[in-house]
Amino acid sequence: LNDTLTYDFRIQESYIFDPLGSNLYVGQKQIMDNVYAMFAGNGNQYPNEFADTDINFDDRTFWEATAGLTGTYNHGDYNLNSDSNFNDRVVWERNNGKFTSVFRD
Repeated sequence: LNDTLTYDFRIQESYIFDPLGSNLYVGQKQIMDNVYAMFAGNGNQYPNEFADTDINFDDRTFWEATAGLTGTYNHGDYNLNSDSNFNDRVVWERNNGKFTSVFRD
């Protein structure tokens, strides 16, 4: 439609590029039968080799820096409710160690 590529990533687990066959990469998180969402908890989006592809301790640091802030969305608000608190840390803990092979340009 008007040279626009559209795809609904919610209906199936989509892109997983695993060049070594390691089964370590993830696509989307299944949240219900046949419903998928992005893994939350990746607050570190500064461009370097892996910042945008993995959820790790650096991302917890983003939560710590914003914990207690309300009324604004920020890099540490992992559940996107405009309140950075312990619930966001729980989201990070559940997804810590997940990474994707989809690199950002």
